[in-house]
Amino acid sequence: MDVRLKRLFVYYVLAVVCVALILSAIIITGKYAAVLSDTLAKYETIKNNALLMKRADKDIQAQITQVQSMLPGVFTPELAEGAIVTTLDKMAARLKDADVLVGAFNKKESEVSLPVTLSGMMGDYRAFLNYIGYLQSLNAPFFTIENLSLGAKVGEKQAGVHYEIRGFLKVKTYAVGEKT
Repeated sequence: MDVRLKRLFVYYVLAVVCVALILSAIIITGKYAAVLSDTLAKYETIKNNALLMKRADKDIQAQITQVQSMLPGVFTPELAEGAIVTTLDKMAARLKDADVLVGAFNKKESEVSLPVTLSGMMGDYRAFLNYIGYLQSLNAPFFTIENLSLGAKVGEKQAGVHYEIRGFLKVKTYAVGEKT
């Protein structure tokens, strides 16, 4: 009976080991299935995001094209001169009491510029600073301040602070067909 008990015990141990292996395989397979399902869900999310990004890229390109169609894409030297003169009129209109002196247009390789001197008596310091900010915010054509001088001036009619702003209105020019 001892031998029979030993055999049963061996079969019992083998059965327990087999059951443990089967349970381990089931648990590992279940975890693998969960990880695989999670991976597939993440893959679908990535695929959907890629499609959304392509669609967003097309929308952005369409908006860029629309904005570019609103802006002058190519400034020939003649168009640049017109833009400079228009901006000069706007500058003079904002600073009504200023004397505006201009030089001749300078045409370089890819740039047209116009020397400008603005001078006058400063009435309100805050308004003057706002005007300087306006000059610095100009773009296409942009204004480059070369010199800004302030000085006390005693005149026949009034005393005050005299200002002089010297600079250039500049525009980049491109030949037709040239990339900007």
